[in-house]
Amino acid sequence: IIRTRTDGFGEQLKAITAQREALALRLEKLEQGYRDRFIALDSLVSRLQSSSDFLLKQLDNTNKIITGSRGG
Repeated sequence: IIRTRTDGFGEQLKAITAQREALALRLEKLEQGYRDRFIALDSLVSRLQSSSDFLLKQLDNTNKIITGSRGG
């Protein structure tokens, strides 16, 4: 009886170990997916900031031209 229970516990332990390894692998893949998305979004924010800076400069220049024309 003790041998049977020991064998049963051994099998349960193997199954739990396999489940933990599978879970660890899934978590690694999920983390990498989040990292990839973060990098892509960070790059997008950087490009949008550059576009914003460019457009603000263009609007400022346009305003200076219009204001200069009125004053001339």
